[in-house]
Amino acid sequence: MIFVLSLLSVKCTRPLFIRDFFVDKPGFTIYGGNYQRNYFLKENLDTTWQKLWDVETEGSQQSSSLIIYDKYLFVSDLSGKVYAYDENGNFLGTSKYSGSISTAPLIYKQELIFALNDYNEKYSSVVYYDMNFPKVIERARIEGSVHNELVDNGSGIFVLSDQGTLYSFSYAGLKLWEFKTGVQTFSSPALFKNNLIFGNQNGEVLSVNLASREVNYRLKISSAFESGVVIKNNRAFIGDNEGNLFCLELASGKVLWKNKTGFKIKTLPVVNDSTVFVSNLHGDIFSFNINTGRLNWKCETGGVIDVTPLLSSNLLLQPNQNKKLYMVNVSSGKIVKSIDYPEKVRTTPLFYNNTLYIGVDKGNIYAYKVGTY
Repeated sequence: MIFVLSLLSVKCTRPLFIRDFFVDKPGFTIYGGNYQRNYFLKENLDTTWQKLWDVETEGSQQSSSLIIYDKYLFVSDLSGKVYAYDENGNFLGTSKYSGSISTAPLIYKQELIFALNDYNEKYSSVVYYDMNFPKVIERARIEGSVHNELVDNGSGIFVLSDQGTLYSFSYAGLKLWEFKTGVQTFSSPALFKNNLIFGNQNGEVLSVNLASREVNYRLKISSAFESGVVIKNNRAFIGDNEGNLFCLELASGKVLWKNKTGFKIKTLPVVNDSTVFVSNLHGDIFSFNINTGRLNWKCETGGVIDVTPLLSSNLLLQPNQNKKLYMVNVSSGKIVKSIDYPEKVRTTPLFYNNTLYIGVDKGNIYAYKVGTY
C-alpha cells in the first residue's frame, strides 16, 4: 500500500509490463504535448498545491519532459532506465539498458519508443519496446548520439541526431531513409504540415519536407542555435546562443522580428495567443508581444535557467538551477510564489488530470494536486 507523502524507492527489477494497455486514450504522450512543442494550458492554475506523493528513481533526468498516457506515467533517465507508475505513484515496472536516455519517450499503440545513447560507442539506438509483451521488438542503430526530441508525424518516427542527420523509421523499427545536413545539431525540431523545422550549430534554420525529403529553406541568421523550435500561427520561434529570440515566417524562414535577452537561450520559448515567453542562462525571463517583439516585462530569478517552463493562462511555472520552481504572473512578470527542492528541477512541469508532475535531479519525481479555474 502506498503511503501519501512517503518516498518510494525503486530498487527492484520488475519488467515494464502493462497488461491492459489500450490505444486511443488521452494523455500527454510527446515532448511539448504536440509537435508544435507548445507547452500551454488554457486553464488558470491555483497557487496552492497539495503534495500527493513522490518517488525515487535511480538516475537523473535530462532537461526534458515526463510522459503520461491514460493513467500511466513514464519516466526515462540518464542511467538508461524507463520507469512506469500509475496515477497513485505505484511502481509498475522498469526496462534497463546500457547507456543513457536524454529525451522523452514516444508512445505508439502499445510501444514505447526512445533514443538510447550507448556508452563508449559512436552510435546510439532507437529502441522499440512492447509493453503488452515485455520485450524489445526492435533496436535500430544510428550514427552519433541523440539529444534532440523525437517526432511522430502519423506515418512514422523521425530522429534528428546530434551530428545533424535526420532518420526516418517505420513503426516497426525499419530505417526508411536518412538525410545528412552535415552540421552538429542540438535543437529539438518542431513539425508543421509535414515540414520539420530546426536550428543548428552554424546558426542556420532549416525546414525539411518529410514526404519529399527536400529542403524548403536553409538560412543562416545567427551564430548558433541550441534552443528548440516552437510553432504558433504560421510562425516559428527560436532562441540563439547570443541570447536573441527570433520570430520567423514559417513558410519562408524570413525573420519577422528579433529581440535581445543578453545571454544564451537553451530552453524552448512558450507562447499563447498574444505573448511569447523565453528564459536564458542568466536566469532572466522575458515576455514579448507575439506580433511586434516589443518587450512587455523582464523577471530576474538569479539562477541559471536551462529547463523549459510550463505556461498556463495565469502562471508561468519556471524551474531554475537554484533548486527552485517559480510561479510567475504572466501579466505582470512578478514572482507570485516559489517552491524549494533538495536538488535542481530537471523536467518541464507536466500537468494532466489536475495533477502536476515534476522531476528533480538525482531521480525524484513529485506529484501535486492542483486546482484550476
